[in-house]
Amino acid sequence: MLIEFSVANFRSFREKQTFSLVKAKGNELEETNTFRIQSPTRFDLLRSAAVYGPNASGKSNFIRALRVMRRIVVDSASWQRGEDIPVVPFRLDARTANSRSEFEVVFLAD
Repeated sequence: MLIEFSVANFRSFREKQTFSLVKAKGNELEETNTFRIQSPTRFDLLRSAAVYGPNASGKSNFIRALRVMRRIVVDSASWQRGEDIPVVPFRLDARTANSRSEFEVVFLAD
């Protein structure tokens, strides 16, 4: 179960951006859109979330980042040494154009 996904230096994301499904402090839709996780620490997660914003704000690149991260995890066992990983870094800053892209996932198994 996905809890958080973070991406940095990928396409339009220069700085680290995090998409979190952890419930915020408010109580909007608490009864219908949250559930409690019984792990070593108890916390509430959202059942659903929406990604929205104006044109050219990074929504499509966020979905691309999720797909690339998934591909890296699923296909990495079959890649050969020296084969390129399918990432496109943030190119509008000379400092990041040749830097590594970062993907981070926080998830709960079982």
